[in-house]
Amino acid sequence: MAAFDPLPFVQARFAERGEDVWLVGGRVRDGLLGRPTVDTDVVVRAGALDHARALAARHGAAFVPLDARRGIARVVWAPERPGLPPRAVLDISDAVHGRLHDDLRARDFTVNALAIPLAALTRTEGPRGPRIRPADVVDVTGGRADLVARRLRMVSAGAFVADPLRMLRGVRLAAQLGFDIEQGTAAAISQNAAALAMPAAERRRDELMRLLVQDPPEWHVERLSELSLLPAVLPVLAGAATRPARAGGGSALAWSMRVLDAIARMEATLADSSVPPPSAALQLVTGRHRGALTRFLAGGLSGGYPRSSWLRLAALLAENGESSTDHHAAHALCMSSDAASLRLGHSESQEISVALGHAHQLVRWATSTGPDRRQLHRYFRSAGEAGVSAVLLGLAFDAADHPASQATAIAAQLAVVADRVLDAWFERHAQIVSPPLLLDGRTIMARFELAPGPRIGALIRDLREAQASGEIRDSEQAYQWVLEAVRIGGS
Repeated sequence: MAAFDPLPFVQARFAERGEDVWLVGGRVRDGLLGRPTVDTDVVVRAGALDHARALAARHGAAFVPLDARRGIARVVWAPERPGLPPRAVLDISDAVHGRLHDDLRARDFTVNALAIPLAALTRTEGPRGPRIRPADVVDVTGGRADLVARRLRMVSAGAFVADPLRMLRGVRLAAQLGFDIEQGTAAAISQNAAALAMPAAERRRDELMRLLVQDPPEWHVERLSELSLLPAVLPVLAGAATRPARAGGGSALAWSMRVLDAIARMEATLADSSVPPPSAALQLVTGRHRGALTRFLAGGLSGGYPRSSWLRLAALLAENGESSTDHHAAHALCMSSDAASLRLGHSESQEISVALGHAHQLVRWATSTGPDRRQLHRYFRSAGEAGVSAVLLGLAFDAADHPASQATAIAAQLAVVADRVLDAWFERHAQIVSPPLLLDGRTIMARFELAPGPRIGALIRDLREAQASGEIRDSEQAYQWVLEAVRIGGS
C-alpha cells in the first residue's frame, strides 16, 4: 500500500491563494538524499494556525496547536487501526520574524535548514510524487554541502540552548542517516548535555525509541554515553559504566550493550535466515518459530512503536532488573529508575518489567527438570504475552554472558526450554496457556450452591490449571474435581 502523503492537500490549498509558502526541513533533506518520507513541514509568512485548522477540518484530520504564540500547529491523520503510528503528520509554522532566511537560521542542523518554494514542486512532478531540484533549494547555512559530506552540523552555537532536545535528536538523526557528527557540534553537545534534563520526559522517550530502532543500536547508545547524554536519558544505566558486569567481563554498561546487540542480531536473523544468530539457542527458536516471532515483535503496545522497540529498551534496562527474582520486584525497580524517568505508559512499563522479572526463569528451568505443562500454564498466567519477550531476553542474556563460540553445558538445555515455552504460547495456547473452561463460574455456583466471591475465582483458576496440566480432560472429570474441591474446602 502506498504511503499516505499530505503534500497534495497543502499544494491544493496554497495554489489558489497566492501566498508565500515553503517546504522545509526533513522532507527537503530526504528528497535530496533520495530517501522516502511523507512527514511534511511547511513555513508560511503568517497565519499558520488558521491554515492548519482549515486543512484538518477539510480532510478529516486532527488539529493540534503546538505553540499558538509562535504560530506553530500540527495536522495529524489518524492511523488506519489502533496501535499503529499516524498515517501522516503535517507541521505548519509562521516564519521567524516573517522571513524565511531568519527561520532557517533558527533551526537545529544545517541539513534541516533547507527550503524550497512550494510552487517549485508543482513544476517538478514525477511518477513517485514531487521531486526536489537542487537548483530550487534555498540554503543559507551550507546544508547542501553538509549533505554531500554526510556531516551533521549545528546551525549556530545557540541551537541547543533554544531547545536542548536537539542534542538527542542529533544523535538519532546521525544514526538514521549514517552521518558523522561534526567535531564542533559534538563538543557543543557534550558541553550542554546536562540541559537535556529540561525537556519533557515524553519528548526524550520518543527520541530514544526512534534511536533504538536504528541498527546497530548499541553503537548509538554508546554514542550517547560518549557525548555525556546518557545520564539525562537513562540515569541509572549511566552509572552502569562504572559497575562490573554480572558476567562476561567488562562493565555493566558493556554487558547491557551485549544484550542489546543480541536482540538486534536476533531480529536480523528473523528477517533474513542467512544472518547468523548470536547463539545456538537463538538459532533454534528463530528457525522453529520464525513466522510467529516476527508477527509478535511487529505487534504494538501503544505509542506507535512495535514490540521489538520495547524489547530493545528492556535489554538496556536488563542490568537494573536482572537480579530480581520475580516480576513484581523488577517492576518496582524499573518504575523507580529509568522506566519512570521516561514516563512510560502502563502497558509499556508492565511489558518491560514483567519480561525482566521472568527472563531468568529459563535458566532455572534449564538447570532442573522443568517446565511441565502445569509450570508453563502458571508462567503465562503470571507473565501473559510478556512471557514471550522474557524468553527472548533470557536467551539474549545467555548470548551476552557467553560468546557464540563458547559452548556450555546449559546452552543446549536452554534452547530446549525456550522452544518448549514458545511452543506452548504459539502452538498449544488453547491446551496449555488458556484452555476453555469445562465448567464456568455461573455453572459452578448453580450446581454447588455457592455464592459469588473470591472463592469462585480461585476454583476457576485451579480448574483451568488442572485442565492445562492434563489432569482433567472432560466435563465429568471437571465436575468431580470441583466436587472434591468444594468438599475439602467446605461449603
